[in-house]
Amino acid sequence: SRNHAGTAKFLGGEITMTVNETPPVLVQLEQWLTLATQPIAFIGVLGMLIVSGITVVDVLLRWLGVPRVSAMNEIVAMTFAVAVSACVPAGLAGGVNLKIDIFALMITTRATRR
Repeated sequence: SRNHAGTAKFLGGEITMTVNETPPVLVQLEQWLTLATQPIAFIGVLGMLIVSGITVVDVLLRWLGVPRVSAMNEIVAMTFAVAVSACVPAGLAGGVNLKIDIFALMITTRATRR
């Protein structure tokens, strides 16, 4: 039987192997971990959506004169911290580039043009 060469792509580049070969252990581990992070990220995004819905309900209740949801700031802060932390591994596994501009307003336009 003949072995046919093929190329498999993964995060860092490409690897060439024959059809009868199994991928290296690290490639298999990377593929498994990439698949494992997706449900965790889904739960994180679902948590963010639920807290967003609770925030909308809280605003409507205050508009109607009903007492607000107690400890809302703590609920939002804790849920978003955990939810974003749950989404980071999936982003890294997917090769997503994350850019956070905390100091963008502090830096002058002259410094940003360089």
